[in-house]
Amino acid sequence: MPFIIIKGDITKIKADAIVNAANSELLPGGGVSGAIHDAAGPELYEECRELRPLEPGRAVVTRGYRLPAGHVIHTVGPVWRGGASGEGEVLYSCYRESLALARAQGFETVAFPLISSGIYGYPPEQAYDVAQRAITDFLSGCDMTVYMVLLGKPLQGRYEALRNALADELLGHDSRESEAASNEIPVLKKDARRILSSDVMAVCEDAQPPLRKRGIKKAAEKPDRRPKAAEKIPFIPENDQKLPADVSIHEDADANVPFDNFREAGSAPFGTAAFAGRSFAAQSLAGHDINLSGLEDGFRETLLKMIDQKGLSDPECYRRANVDRKLFSKIRSTPDYHPRKDTVLAFCIALELDEANAEKLLGSAGYTLSRALKKDAIIRYFINRGSYDIYEINNALYDFDQTPLGSF
Repeated sequence: MPFIIIKGDITKIKADAIVNAANSELLPGGGVSGAIHDAAGPELYEECRELRPLEPGRAVVTRGYRLPAGHVIHTVGPVWRGGASGEGEVLYSCYRESLALARAQGFETVAFPLISSGIYGYPPEQAYDVAQRAITDFLSGCDMTVYMVLLGKPLQGRYEALRNALADELLGHDSRESEAASNEIPVLKKDARRILSSDVMAVCEDAQPPLRKRGIKKAAEKPDRRPKAAEKIPFIPENDQKLPADVSIHEDADANVPFDNFREAGSAPFGTAAFAGRSFAAQSLAGHDINLSGLEDGFRETLLKMIDQKGLSDPECYRRANVDRKLFSKIRSTPDYHPRKDTVLAFCIALELDEANAEKLLGSAGYTLSRALKKDAIIRYFINRGSYDIYEINNALYDFDQTPLGSF
């Protein structure tokens, strides 16, 4: 696992395989099928000719040709006839057969559209419920990352109570300004900039307002108050360690599908820059008598203790958190591992923590549940109601244009 919902164009997803909602003759057709054939090129149709006809609920695999994905899994969904003609069973089979074929091929990442919800007329909300049930049933015993690539919001009518609760939760907070501030690219001083990678620097540079070419008045000259060479005080990062030259925007580096997928899909969690919140000492701490014995446990130690207290096995924990096995292994083996906030929140849900203990786990990584952020309000809404279904929470987050919990 995990199972992640994203918004975007499935033909641009970089995965081991994408799934085509095909017709029985495997002809290009319209909708998703037509888009996939157009992007893959005529070679895809030539290979499909050898595999037709295909019965509803079954699946076959071809090469991806000009697509970013390596392969295409073709499956035929049911036509909606009111729901009493076995449509649900056939649709469930589409996902189950596609995933079984992907596992047999050794694929680790697969992306689905919402099968049968277009011209075949399956109600989108019901189609999504079948898809989620089929995918999560399969992932309960398989380590694979599955993406559901959506164009709209099939569950939009399901969260009116949450919408009203959010209005009350955020009342009195200027949430728009708070969220904008949390996503703002920090303007770094020159001495701090030099230790960041060129990619991150490019982002920071782009955030600066352009200078006008005309009408610039020459600033009055000021005396040079910079310290002489012997007086310069170096910037030293926390713990007297320099940031690596290849510092990444995301702390969780175990994503199975490249970050480009989310940028293209328009749902990149960009506000979680790895350098946000880092502070730099203005002077060396050498020679100072500082007692660090009273520090509390870090994230890794706190998480592992909580897992033991709940009596969960490692697989039970990372699957409940919608987290990849490789990422969990990295957390367990890295004493100073620093996660993204979304990863910590995912473990809060997996461990079914109340708000106080969720704050404890978040605090061990330097985070908190904000009272002014929409995403944190959604998480608090589910926690305070004792609702810890990670997939339902992610459905709500998607509906409110927030990034999902888990690893991706």
